[in-house]
Amino acid sequence: MTSAASPQLLIGSSVKMHLTAGEVRAWLEGCRAAFAGAAGADVFLLPPFVCLPMAAELLRDTGIAYGTQNMHWEDRGAYTGEVSPVMLVEFGATFVEIGHAERRRHFGETDATVNLKVRAALRHGLRPILCIGEGERDVAAADAVLREQLLRALDAVAEAELEGVVVAYEPVWAIGQAAAAEPAYVHDRHLAIRDELRRTYGEVGGLPRLIYGGSVSPANARQLVTHPEVQGLFVGRAALQPASFLRIVEEAVAAR
Repeated sequence: MTSAASPQLLIGSSVKMHLTAGEVRAWLEGCRAAFAGAAGADVFLLPPFVCLPMAAELLRDTGIAYGTQNMHWEDRGAYTGEVSPVMLVEFGATFVEIGHAERRRHFGETDATVNLKVRAALRHGLRPILCIGEGERDVAAADAVLREQLLRALDAVAEAELEGVVVAYEPVWAIGQAAAAEPAYVHDRHLAIRDELRRTYGEVGGLPRLIYGGSVSPANARQLVTHPEVQGLFVGRAALQPASFLRIVEEAVAAR
């Protein structure tokens, strides 16, 4: 099965709630400097909601895209503490992370609410980064879990909208660990996801970018993207230092 054509790797990072607003500013400034003139990958950064104005200010005209780590599916209403897609668009956000394992575990996110958010993001021209992943390492169970999460999240998403979707495969058992999933295992799961997309959408299912997340580091970035179905990386703690993040990008680009 041939992989979907994609001009460049897509590599990004979410800082989760690791940094204060002042630290996020320093991180954004560091990434801006680190990636000045860098080529070969499409880079995105996901700070907390409260730092979106900062991202809009610091990343303007840099070629680095930005977004945030969650959103509500409604445009407005009595949803105390929530942030709408309309608000994200106002600050120039491009990406929004949806359905991360921590959102599912700590905040009761379900496949149904993930679907509502994916559709709302697409409706407003945002690119959803749809996170899916199995809780335990078991090949047969993993592919079944991935299939169910994928199809429920993309329910009622039209073929023409697929190009705007990014699917982030993040095995829960590999998030925040000492080592990522093995490259061959990652490749096989990406192939299973791609095959499911093609079964559902036909050849149009080749459009979404598939990226891997889960303990990505400078030491494993090159091996993780060796297989063409792995079209990018979603980096966690190893991107909190801009120099480390840049090295991950450089290693991945060199591999391709």
